[in-house]
Amino acid sequence: MRCTARVEIHDNEYSLLHELMEAASFSRTAVDSSTGKKVHMPNASYATDAYATPRAALLAAIGAALRVDMRAEIVVSGGDQILTYGCREVEENSFGNIIALMAQSTVPVPSGGFYDFFRNQPEKGSAFGTVPVSESAHSPFWEALLKAK
Repeated sequence: MRCTARVEIHDNEYSLLHELMEAASFSRTAVDSSTGKKVHMPNASYATDAYATPRAALLAAIGAALRVDMRAEIVVSGGDQILTYGCREVEENSFGNIIALMAQSTVPVPSGGFYDFFRNQPEKGSAFGTVPVSESAHSPFWEALLKAK
């Protein structure tokens, strides 16, 4: 099965990685399906037809890459599969989730360079919008904030 692999190492020993990947039947060249031309793969990207499954190709890439860097990050794709090894998981509160949480916020946030005071109608004379549900309007923090205006 035709598979592609991308290996990121942190020790910059790419010449050794290239040798080990070649020994594991990976190539740094591939044939472009749209043109039929043989092209060079980007650095640390490889192609192979030597393995029956993407999992077998991943195991071979792991065997080569870990000899260079025990912290290697590897992605192998083939057929309808994308398999990884050593790649960091996406955190639950990534930047995209933070933006979504900001949209639900009861505290004004910058919008186009200006604070969006109209989305959050002031309560108790505060120019800072509504008090978050988790805070009581009678807490010392909010009382001081309301008096400071």
